[in-house]
Amino acid sequence: MCSVNEVDFDGVERWMEKKSGVLVGDPCKKCRERKAVVVLRFRDAYCRECFLAAATHKFRASLGKSKIVRPRDHVLIAFSGSQASTALLHLVNAGLNEDSHKRLMFTCSVVYIDEGAVVELSPYERNEICTSVIQQITKYNLPLYITTLERSLGNVDESCYYSHGDITYNIDDHKELQLKKLMGSIYSLTGKEDLLLKLRNQLLVKIAKRLKCTKIFSADTADHLAVKLLSSVALGRGAQLPLDIGFCDTRDPDVMLLRPMRDFMKKEVVFYNIFNKLESVFIPSLGTKANAHVSIQKLTETFVTDLQEDFPATVSTIFRTGDKLNMANSMTEAVEHCALCQAPVDTTTTVSSALQATEFSRMVSTLGPFRFDSKSIGTLSNAMSEPSDGEQKLLMSHKDKSDDAVKYCSTSGVTSTSRKKGTCREDGEGCQCSRNSLSITLPEVEACFCYSCRLIAREMATLEVLPAEVILNIKEQLKYKEMRKEIADFLL
Repeated sequence: MCSVNEVDFDGVERWMEKKSGVLVGDPCKKCRERKAVVVLRFRDAYCRECFLAAATHKFRASLGKSKIVRPRDHVLIAFSGSQASTALLHLVNAGLNEDSHKRLMFTCSVVYIDEGAVVELSPYERNEICTSVIQQITKYNLPLYITTLERSLGNVDESCYYSHGDITYNIDDHKELQLKKLMGSIYSLTGKEDLLLKLRNQLLVKIAKRLKCTKIFSADTADHLAVKLLSSVALGRGAQLPLDIGFCDTRDPDVMLLRPMRDFMKKEVVFYNIFNKLESVFIPSLGTKANAHVSIQKLTETFVTDLQEDFPATVSTIFRTGDKLNMANSMTEAVEHCALCQAPVDTTTTVSSALQATEFSRMVSTLGPFRFDSKSIGTLSNAMSEPSDGEQKLLMSHKDKSDDAVKYCSTSGVTSTSRKKGTCREDGEGCQCSRNSLSITLPEVEACFCYSCRLIAREMATLEVLPAEVILNIKEQLKYKEMRKEIADFLL
C-alpha cells in the first residue's frame, strides 16, 4: 500500500518544488576560478578550459579502459560530416599530435560514404557535399577515401573505394540503379533506414579489410545509442543489443567496430565544436524534414529528445541500462550467423518462446478463420527452424514470391562439355544442374536471417534486388544445411 498520508494535498507544490539550476556566469564547477560558459544537466557548470580538458579526458579514457586499440594498429575513421564525426576526427588528430608520453600510437585513415543515391541527390549536389568533406579533412593531413553506398552491392573482390576527387567520375550508374531498386522495394521508411544501416556497416568492414585496418571508429553518441536501443527493441533486435550499442562490435572476426564517442552527449559534442571552431557538413538523410511518425526510428528519436528536455537523466538512464545487457551463451556460441547483418541468428526457438508465439499469430492471421485448423498447429514447430515445401505457404506473410525466386549456378564446377549439351548456360540462367541451381524463396531466405532482418525481407516486393554478397551467403548456408541433413545419420 501507498505510505503517503492522504490528508492534505493543498501544498502539493512544495513537494514538487524544482531546484534552481546553475546559470552561465557562475563559478566553474572544477577550477572555481573562471566563470562558467556551458552548463550540462542543469547543474554542472564548466569554463571553456575545464570543459575541453574533461572532453579530451573522456575520449582518451574510453580508449584506455577498453585496452582494445594497440600501438601500430591501423584505424579507419568513419566520417559522415555530422557534429559527432567532426568532433571525433578532431579528438583523434589532437591525440596523434600530443607529447610523446600522451600520444596515440596508432595510424589512421578516413573514409566518407556518399549516400546521395538513396535521397535522390543530383550528381552536382553530391559533388558539392564531397568537396565540403574534402575541405574539412585535408587540414588534418590524414589519408582520405571516398566511396558510394551502391558499392556495397558489388562483389568482395571489386574495388569498393577510391581516392578523393570529383565524384561524378566515380558513380556507377548500374549499381546506383540497383541500389534504388533495392530501397524502392521496401515500402516503409522503418525498413529502409534499418537496411541502410546494415549496408553502411558492411561497406565499412569491406573497406577496412582492403585497407588492412583492424579497427573502425564510429561517432555514435549517447543520445544516438539511446534512441537506437529503444528502436532496436521495437524492431526485434533485442538479442543483438550488446553488438549494436556496446563499445565494441565483434560480429566480424577480422575487424572490430568501436564507438569511442558513446559517453558524449549531443550537447557536449556541439559545445566542443563551438569552442574549437569546427564546422560540420550538412548531409540530408532519409528522415530529413520528415514528421515524427514516418518511421519507428524517427518516432523514438522524437520521444527521447522531448523527454530529455524536461528530464536530463533520460538519455543516461536508457544508455546505462543498455550497458548492463550481455549476449546469451547460446548466442555467443552460435554457429549460424545472419546472412544480412552477420549477427548470431536469434531464431532458435524453445517451447512457448516469444518468437514461436509471434509466428503462430502471424500464421493464424495469414490463414484466416476458414483455413486454420488443428493440423496447422502441429506444423508450426517444424516450420520455425527449416521450412519445408509443404510449410512454405504457412510462413508467407504476403503474396507468394516463388515467381521472383533467384536462380544461381556455380559455373566453376561445370565443364565446357556440359555447356555444349545445354546443361548449364554460360550466364548461369536456366541451369538444370541438380546441385548447381538453387531457387531462393522467402521462407528459405528467412531461414538464413535473424528475426529483425526477416522483417526487412517480408517488406521487399521482390527478392531479386538483394545484394550479391548477401545472396551468396544465403546460398552457402542453404547448401551447408542440406549437406548436414544428408550426413545427419552418420554423425555421432
